[in-house]
Amino acid sequence: MKKLTRFFFVAILFFSFQQSIFSQTQEEDMAKARTHFNNARQFEQEAKLDDALSNYLEASSIYKKYEVWKNYLICELSASNLMTFQADYENALSHLIEIESKSTEIYGETTSFVAAVYHSLGEVYYQKAENNKSLEYFDKCLLIKMGLHGDYSVEVAVVYNSIANVYAKIGRYEMALDYYLLNVAIIKSLHGKNHQDLGVTYTNIANIYNSRGEYDKAIEYKETVIKLMSNYYGENNPEVAEAYSGIGNAYIEKKEYETAKEYILKAIKLKEIVYGEGHLKVADEYVNLGIIYNKIDNLDMSIQYYFVALDIYTAILGDKHPEVAAVYNNIGLVCNQQGSYSQALEYYETALKIKNESLGEMNPETASIYTNIGEMYFRNNENEKAIENYNKAITINKSIFGIHHPNIVEPYSSIANIYFNNNDFEQALQYFQYSIIGNINGFTSTDYYVISPVDKFYDSFKYLRSLHGKARSFYLKYENKKKLNDLEYALNTFLACDSLISILRKVTTAEKDKIALGEITTEIYENAIISCIALNKKTKKDKYNEIAFYFSERNKSGTLLQALAGAKAQRFAGIPDTLLEQEKSIRMKITYYEQMLAELVDYSKEQFYRDNIFKLNKQYQELITYFEVNYPKYYQMKYDNKFASVSDIQSTINDNTAMLNYFVGENNIFLFVVTKKGLSVYNSNKIEDFDKNVETFNSVILSYYPEDVKEYQELAFILYDQLLPVNLPKKIEKLIVIPDGILGTISFEALFYEEYNGELKEYVSFPFLIKKYNICYSYSANLFYSIFNQNNSQYTQNRPSKEWFGIAPVFREDNPLVVNYEDITTIEGTETEVNTIQGEFKTKKFTAEKLLNKNASETEFKKLDIDNYKIIHIATHGIANSEMPELSAILLSKNPNTEDNGILYAGEIYNIQLNSDLVVLSACETALGKISKGEGVIGLSRAILYAGSRNMMLSLWKVADKATMQVMIYFYQKLLEENNDFDEMPEFSTALHNAKMQIIEEGKYAHPYFWSSFILIGN
Repeated sequence: MKKLTRFFFVAILFFSFQQSIFSQTQEEDMAKARTHFNNARQFEQEAKLDDALSNYLEASSIYKKYEVWKNYLICELSASNLMTFQADYENALSHLIEIESKSTEIYGETTSFVAAVYHSLGEVYYQKAENNKSLEYFDKCLLIKMGLHGDYSVEVAVVYNSIANVYAKIGRYEMALDYYLLNVAIIKSLHGKNHQDLGVTYTNIANIYNSRGEYDKAIEYKETVIKLMSNYYGENNPEVAEAYSGIGNAYIEKKEYETAKEYILKAIKLKEIVYGEGHLKVADEYVNLGIIYNKIDNLDMSIQYYFVALDIYTAILGDKHPEVAAVYNNIGLVCNQQGSYSQALEYYETALKIKNESLGEMNPETASIYTNIGEMYFRNNENEKAIENYNKAITINKSIFGIHHPNIVEPYSSIANIYFNNNDFEQALQYFQYSIIGNINGFTSTDYYVISPVDKFYDSFKYLRSLHGKARSFYLKYENKKKLNDLEYALNTFLACDSLISILRKVTTAEKDKIALGEITTEIYENAIISCIALNKKTKKDKYNEIAFYFSERNKSGTLLQALAGAKAQRFAGIPDTLLEQEKSIRMKITYYEQMLAELVDYSKEQFYRDNIFKLNKQYQELITYFEVNYPKYYQMKYDNKFASVSDIQSTINDNTAMLNYFVGENNIFLFVVTKKGLSVYNSNKIEDFDKNVETFNSVILSYYPEDVKEYQELAFILYDQLLPVNLPKKIEKLIVIPDGILGTISFEALFYEEYNGELKEYVSFPFLIKKYNICYSYSANLFYSIFNQNNSQYTQNRPSKEWFGIAPVFREDNPLVVNYEDITTIEGTETEVNTIQGEFKTKKFTAEKLLNKNASETEFKKLDIDNYKIIHIATHGIANSEMPELSAILLSKNPNTEDNGILYAGEIYNIQLNSDLVVLSACETALGKISKGEGVIGLSRAILYAGSRNMMLSLWKVADKATMQVMIYFYQKLLEENNDFDEMPEFSTALHNAKMQIIEEGKYAHPYFWSSFILIGN
């Protein structure tokens, strides 16, 4: 999939044309030759390469006829350079060889012109992957340049760059870096450390780090290029555009596709300014966009951008150029993914023919096509043909790069997967080990029982796939032969995967990309848990269940936990307030422009918003990097990988409490039950249509229709039986539920603990699980434990002084709000709700304040000293956005005198500073959002946690106004009955449980639709 990168060197020669005395006819011919030459130069500038070439050759033939050798040689050299650019390497080589001896005869052996010819020859051999020949001619060029200009000259520095390019191409990165650094040293000594000529070399150094998998260093060098070149020429220049493109490519390799897209779009914009639309350089970026859309499985957009690039390439370069072949290769890959194998093979074979004709078979691009053809045959279950093509790729790459190079990794891994699928696990292990050797410079052990280092690699994600493949192979080898040794090695390899995932979490920057990483790692942790359960069963050692619990936790809310750790680190790492205010200001601006983009009506402003988001994201990342480098405590706290152990969790619960920690895999549901006395692990196969049953359960729970009530009753017990396949100890009264994936949308209280055979609508008699247990929720055991510790160790510090604040915008006729062209409906009950609850608090002599109607505006809310309230209660409408969870929102009043629109988005809540014990969102669907593997539900709840609330009460669906009011009033009544003061953290879940039980017992709102929507996330 890698796009062909050009390292083409164009030598601009300023030689005076040879003047001679000729006859009139000869003079006329000379005039034609000069015209041809001038036309050629003009066509070259206009990128009309075929016209330029034909004119150079016309001029050349005339000069040769009359033996005007200097002019002839200049035309021939110019023509051959154009042929090289057009990938007509054989013709270029033929012309250069023809003029090589003539150049030394006319100019002398140690002149600039001869050096230029040697350099061009080196370039052709470089493009043909004849690397030794290339180095031979670059060395000849270097000797001449040194003799003419001395060791420290710009001319010598240029040749060092070319030599470095060859070493980079063959994977000898240390040698390449040495030559690039020689170039840097010369330019710095001649022109200083900020000279623009450093830009090209820094770009090449960045490419080295990119090839070695050191993407952050690559990005660092590209950023240096941007600053350097922008200072000289402004941002709108070619080197800056290429640097943005390079950074985008680095993020593609890091699998951070959202960030990559931002940089590639920026590169496109700059290149269109610099070169104009329809330029080759712009086409390069369309290829990059195609790669990004391919990676995020938007194949239609991917192939669309590939064809746009293809049209540009063929129009300028013709249809036989290697860059055209590279696009054919990429298009073939998309066809392969779409299952159009014959069409994919057609594109691959076209690409292969072009590559072989222009470069010969022994080049990396040809190897890449063979790898893709192998993948096509593998998908089509033609394993012998697949292995044949993978081995062709391996042979080519090993001959060019040796045994350590990223290009070798994929074909080895692919062969390993074929053996794995055929249950030949020993062969699979051997080939996975070969792939690891290819990924780690200096690691040579072919013994697959040797665990490789996890902190050295070229490509982190390919390495992760190889390690995961090894771990799975060890496990299935154990399943076949029952050798405990294999099972132990499976676990050790899974632990290596986990260490590598920790590294990836640190270096991934954009939140969307971090969430995407979680989706990748879920399968790894599922297989790791299976291995632990098998080890526990085989050895009867409890430690393996505890490791399985650890793996389950490592799969939960990693992005959220890191964000919370980062927010906490900012507060306690000694970072000056001025910098913290700067961080908050940038975040708020990013949120603002993202909202403007999401609500876009005037599309002429789209690029303006995107540019601002791009610049602000860069500023934000630079500031965070500054925090990490200059405030070691911040880095330590943010990336502290300590996870709560089973004993840690046990220290937070009493004898009557059990934690139910779920992991929902592809085919299995794992349940970890933690009680004061120990840990039990249960594995059950997913029932058929499990996800569909959950979705149906969530829909029929809202209905009164008899057929829906009946289906709810059936599913309530079916899901209970799936999710609680064990009888808990009789003394257990409270459950802390840690859901996973789609389970985050279920109200566990509304499940049935036994089958129900009573009256269809006798809701009071339904065997709701809430009748047996007080239930609360958390996103992970680690989060629950960290908040518990915070409640105990830091709870008395900086305590809010006020107890309660209520907000209800109501939305009457005098206080309307329009969202998405729809009038927001009035919710009369919210005013009564807030007034009643305020009265309850005041009766107990507690502080209780409120904002109602017009006063409950977004503007007024943001003015509040909101972090000085222990409980914040917002009764309003909620909006859940499953596609863009940052646009989930709660609705407040709109102040016509400000820019606030009355919509308090999740993205804005992240920027609010809370210090609350509890936030209650008495609104619709506030617990919903986007369900993501490894992260759970992403929406308002995460924003509230990040803002600083310890507990939340949220809803799972659209709620009824009057019933909601009753639930809320009862909740606060129970809370105030049980708490004479709020000096200690109240147990909110008990008050909510008792309120719901009262609702059920009274009967009027006993249907689960009314009371089970609201869940307590916290304690």
